[in-house]
Amino acid sequence: MLGQVRDCAEALGVAEDSFASVGPQDPASVLYCPSHHARLAGSCWLSLNSCWLSLNRSADAITALEKAHQLVAARRKSTAVVLGNLTLANIRHRDLDTATSYLHQAISVIERTRAGGGLNLAFAAARELRPWSDRPAVQDVNERLLTLMTP
Repeated sequence: MLGQVRDCAEALGVAEDSFASVGPQDPASVLYCPSHHARLAGSCWLSLNSCWLSLNRSADAITALEKAHQLVAARRKSTAVVLGNLTLANIRHRDLDTATSYLHQAISVIERTRAGGGLNLAFAAARELRPWSDRPAVQDVNERLLTLMTP
C-alpha cells in the first residue's frame, strides 16, 4: 500500500511460509484455504499498481489472482472478490476483453451469493471502464450491473 515493492515481496514470502506451516494441529486450520496466499499476493500487487508511485504491477497481480481463481471454490463469495480484482488488474493491463470476461463471471457469482465485497469491486471496475463506455462489451457489463440493483 505504501509502494514499497521489496518490503511487500518480503512480507508475502513470510506469509507464504506461515501458510505453508498450517497443519491439522493448528487451532485455526479450519479457516485456512489454499487460495489465501495467492489472493493476498494478487491484492498486494494490484494495490501497488494503483498507488501514487504508478508502479506497473498489474501483470504480477494477474498471475497471482489467476492462481487464486483456480484454487478457490466457484460458488464462494471470495470468488467474486478474486474475479473483481482480476477485472481491475486486466483493465490496468489494458486487456479489456479479458477484463469484461472476468467481470461477467464476477457478476454471475454476485447474483448467486450477493457478495458485498465482490459487488464493490464490480462497480469499481465499471468506473474504471468508463473511458471505453462506447464499446459493446462494456455496455453489456454495465447493463448486467444495473440488474443487480433490482429486487
